[in-house]
Amino acid sequence: MGIILPVGAVEQHGAHLPVTCDVDIAEGAADALARTVSDRAPYALWAAPAVAYGPVPGADLTAGTSSVSFDAIGTYLAAAVAGFLATGDWDYLILINAHAHNHGRVIEASSRAFVQYRRPVLVLQIYDYLHLADALGLAPDAHAGEREIALHHHYTGRQPTEGIVPVRERRPRPPSIYGLDLLPRTLGGIAASAPPSLARAVAAAAEFGSRVDAALATRALADLDAYFTHWHGAPEDRGALP
Repeated sequence: MGIILPVGAVEQHGAHLPVTCDVDIAEGAADALARTVSDRAPYALWAAPAVAYGPVPGADLTAGTSSVSFDAIGTYLAAAVAGFLATGDWDYLILINAHAHNHGRVIEASSRAFVQYRRPVLVLQIYDYLHLADALGLAPDAHAGEREIALHHHYTGRQPTEGIVPVRERRPRPPSIYGLDLLPRTLGGIAASAPPSLARAVAAAAEFGSRVDAALATRALADLDAYFTHWHGAPEDRGALP
């Protein structure tokens, strides 16, 4: 029996996607993964409600964005994971993240939980699989472009431009943060070299989404098989590292 916890953020996504884009993608991917994994004996997987807020450095001054600190999301994620595992009813947990700035914090939460509870906590970063869009001709944009439009449409069925919060920047966006240069958010909040093609993104959504779903499932099942094959038949020994 396992839990999958989607992790996202509430962030301005330009003129074509809602501020809940990352949460919607994480929840959609979690639901799809739960179905696929649960169809493979001996696993069962339940998708929990998402952790919806994360750090959004550099875009935190745009309307519709709610940014929390890295420390806050790290503490909260670790507590949420521990809250599930502390009951002793779950054999494994999967964190599926759809917001790049959460990347390190989900890994930290996974490590802390394993040390404390000796249960596998898998980490899946959805944006590790964006390259699967390359063969479909989707523009390799960085934020709020064709690949995110396609994924969001795949998981929600919503058309681009539905539920949009208008972009307004009350103060200038900083050129860098933490010593790193930020990509310019041109084109109404989109970090891209050209406006996205909504038609191309929607047309490729089903194929791109299916490829991402298959890749996530393959990775999750391989990791689960490796862990439970090693510990098969000896759950009382999971407190000792191999």
